[in-house]
Amino acid sequence: SLSSLTDNTQRYLLRVLERRVHDRTLALIDFNQGSSVLDTPLGDNSSELTRIRKVIDDLSSRDEYEPDSIVVIASCSPEGSYRANSELARRRSEALAVHLDEIQQDDSWKMIARSIPENWTLLETLVANDSVLSERSRREMLELIRSSGDRDAAERRLSRMADYRYLREKIYPRLRTVSLEFYLHRRGMVKDTVHTTELDTRYMEGVEALK
Repeated sequence: SLSSLTDNTQRYLLRVLERRVHDRTLALIDFNQGSSVLDTPLGDNSSELTRIRKVIDDLSSRDEYEPDSIVVIASCSPEGSYRANSELARRRSEALAVHLDEIQQDDSWKMIARSIPENWTLLETLVANDSVLSERSRREMLELIRSSGDRDAAERRLSRMADYRYLREKIYPRLRTVSLEFYLHRRGMVKDTVHTTELDTRYMEGVEALK
């Protein structure tokens, strides 16, 4: 019988456990132009804040983890001066961090506010993958985005391009984002990493299927 040729030796897998655990979500929070006031009724803010609170509650309820911190990162589009956008992004991240600190059920999470004044990295990605802009427009925009160190001068040059209206109405709004990064650690774990072995159940199921 061919089944007698199967190797029934148990097989094990090496598993690496990290003490620190990281998760991330994008928060679709709307702000009025030039404002850092967190307006709950504005757009879909109410439902989005409810979703974020559920994410926080779900992470907090996991028995194997202890909450550490939530990093709130806000960014702006290139309109206006870089200095003004830097200040605006900072105020927006702080506004959301304060709000999240107020709604958490306890003080398990430390809120940290950070900002990206103007998200040129994401702008480059969106322009490069856009299907509406002509090949020539994409090439000119990408050359300008990648070569200019003066962001204010670069935005002024973009504003003189034929497709700037499309850029401002369709792509710029996607740069005004707020991302949340969640940091936790495993309960009772002291070392940064632990190597363990566990039975390769999939392999053993394959042996049984072969039999």
